Amino acid sequence: MTQEDPWATPPNNTANTPGTTPPYGAPPSPPPYAQAPPSYFGAAANTQKDWMGITALVLSLATFVTGITWIGGIILGHMGMAAAARGEASNRGVALAGAVIGWVFAGLAILAIVALVLFFFVASVSLN
Repeated sequence: MTQEDPWATPPNNTANTPGTTPPYGAPPSPPPYAQAPPSYFGAAANTQKDWMGITALVLSLATFVTGITWIGGIILGHMGMAAAARGEASNRGVALAGAVIGWVFAGLAILAIVALVLFFFVASVSLN
């Protein structure tokens, strides 16, 4: 049975104390708190107003069925792009698609109205 020398120097535990320099050959002390790993794609985007872009696209595409929802698609598309520019939304492309499709249907609606007016004008002139 071995007894420890009561007059011996106590062991040095400075290698395990943060903020101190470890003795030669000792591993460095770990950081006091674990850090979160960095994100692979940068900071997470805010998605508070992503509904605007999605709704703009849905309304613009619903024009095939309803014929008039392109107005809401244009309005919400522009609002969604503005929210993305402010950092409140992360789907600028979806909002842009909703606005563009809405404007395309607006142009088609204007062309259809002009064609309808011309049709009735030509029909009324040919009857006389």
